[in-house]
Amino acid sequence: MGDDKTQNQQTQKESIKDDLLNAFGIKSTKNSAKSETKDCIEKQTKEGYPKPEMPMKKVVVLGAFLVVFGIGVFILPRLYGEPEPPEKDVVASYSGKIITTEELKQFLQQEGVRSREHAMCEIHGYDHSLCNPQEPCELHPVDNLEGYRQAVQMMAVEQIILDWAEKKGLTAREDIQHGITDLVGDANVAQMLNEIHQEEITPESITRWDIQQYYDNNKITYGDKTLEEVEEEIRAILLAEKDINYFPEYIEKLKESVGLEFNAELLKVTEPSTQEIQAYYDANREKYRIKESASIQEIRMMDKETAQKAVKKLNSGESFEQVAKTYGIDKKIKDSVIEKDGDGNTMEETVFRLSLNEISAPIGNEDGTYSIVKIGEFTAQGEQSLEEVEPQIRDILSEEAMEREYTLKKDEALFAVHSKRYTLGDFYTEYKELAPEYQRVYRTYEKKKELVEQLIAKELLLEENSDRSEGVGNQHDLEELKIQYLMQVMHQEEVDQNLEEATEEEMTRFYEENPEIFQMPERVKMNLIWIAQTEDGKGEQRIQDAKQLIAEGTDFTEVAKQYSEDGTAEDGGIIEDWFYPEHLIPELGKAIVNLKAGEASEVIESQDGYYIVQIREKEDKQRMSYEEAKELIALYVKEQKHAEMQQDMENEILKDSNLIVYDKTLRRLLKEKEDV
Repeated sequence: MGDDKTQNQQTQKESIKDDLLNAFGIKSTKNSAKSETKDCIEKQTKEGYPKPEMPMKKVVVLGAFLVVFGIGVFILPRLYGEPEPPEKDVVASYSGKIITTEELKQFLQQEGVRSREHAMCEIHGYDHSLCNPQEPCELHPVDNLEGYRQAVQMMAVEQIILDWAEKKGLTAREDIQHGITDLVGDANVAQMLNEIHQEEITPESITRWDIQQYYDNNKITYGDKTLEEVEEEIRAILLAEKDINYFPEYIEKLKESVGLEFNAELLKVTEPSTQEIQAYYDANREKYRIKESASIQEIRMMDKETAQKAVKKLNSGESFEQVAKTYGIDKKIKDSVIEKDGDGNTMEETVFRLSLNEISAPIGNEDGTYSIVKIGEFTAQGEQSLEEVEPQIRDILSEEAMEREYTLKKDEALFAVHSKRYTLGDFYTEYKELAPEYQRVYRTYEKKKELVEQLIAKELLLEENSDRSEGVGNQHDLEELKIQYLMQVMHQEEVDQNLEEATEEEMTRFYEENPEIFQMPERVKMNLIWIAQTEDGKGEQRIQDAKQLIAEGTDFTEVAKQYSEDGTAEDGGIIEDWFYPEHLIPELGKAIVNLKAGEASEVIESQDGYYIVQIREKEDKQRMSYEEAKELIALYVKEQKHAEMQQDMENEILKDSNLIVYDKTLRRLLKEKEDV
């Protein structure tokens, strides 16, 4: 148990360290092995186009600033002479502070770096007495110059974050202190739950008597099988049930042990009256006015000349759909609604001069393209009725009532665990820290009670945790959790809050400059016959019979209804979704690539059975239209901005710190270790 607990603590600390290292562009010193698996899927949910990956050349990688940083710290000193440490035992200096050899040794010990690397030998498992000094598990990557540099940088980064938070006054803020307390509490609870799970939810905790009882109660299920034959199966079933039920029962026992009283009535909020809703509606009618609008169909073209050709085709009687396919940038019609704002927009002015079903002359767009629009429907200016907006108003007034009443009763006790009193104000603080979407989920009285039950469980577990383990309460671990939280606040306040949405101009430019990432692969719609493999060969015979009928001219869907063992058989094997060949199992993907619409494949054998597929529709590779890619482009551009701002922030922080790592001291430290 002790080893497991230590390993869990190290894993948690390791995760925190990696977050910090990655944020500041510093590679972790721990070993990592990446394993890649290729998942082959038979079916995919229809979610439109797959999202293309962001091209690396267009992304400002978060750690890129380290190139500049690394040159300043490690290369320039070598060009102009290695810097001399101010004292013999100083390994680094930054922001007027120093890191000593003793502090570095203590840091490595606290971090348990060598313990993590030494956890298990690939050859001898946990028995290191069988290992020789040359085996990988005995060679510690941290025990070299680069490993020591990384450790020193990590120590400096931690202090830089703390200094920044102090300078900004963050550590004195009540919300920050509350956030850190919550983070520590959550870490303690997570660790405790993991410990309990390892102690209590084990195969050994399922007794022979439990298994016998289950077997006796389910003899019909097991038929002629003996208890010995199904013992392990029953043990697994009972263990899964215990896993589900153990913690709710554990919490209930804790509640009983402390005699918990929960004053749920405090959570109730006065519901707005009909008169209050009416009064709010009357006072805010302007918010519920409906602007005059028009629904339009739009064809967008690259230039004015093309747009004029399109207009001529339309005037000669050609359909809007056909003109879009011939002249449109994305070969499609865009449906949208234009509101009458009176802001002088060319599109708006043109639309509201047209009549129903009338087609416009070419309209110039800001990005240099031209559009032709057709009016589908006009909606007159009006006002939303009270009935339409009443739920919205009720929510607004309920939020105001909750703020008013919870503030008034903030010091009243909601529940107490031993000596700790949890007030309505404490609950409201937790509630307001939830993301807006979760606040909406927990807005009702019943949902708020559920949220309080979660808080009660957490408090009970924290109380219990103080009696059973040290948790993450030692000073070093607490400091690491604090730094992790402050780093998140740093990024949020310095970057996230100042991040602007992508403009139309930026998005259009990104789309034009990156045509390759919006190329969508070919896709198909298909019919399917599937038959399972059987040891007696009957499955193979059935698929060959089905293939023979198709070759003789029998309709594919009729054969599918008769032979297929897939769930689509009753529909003739017809699948309505679009499929991308590379997302299918390899055997199917390869077969589909060479088929044309209307063609059926040969028999395709795979590990799970036999297939015959028929292509109903096939679309070649095509580029996503700007409108189709717009949401994705906005995310790309915003991510670029975020990365650039974050890089600038980190550059500035590191530049101001003037971090210098003294290799001379580190080399001496390494030599002393070798001589021991």
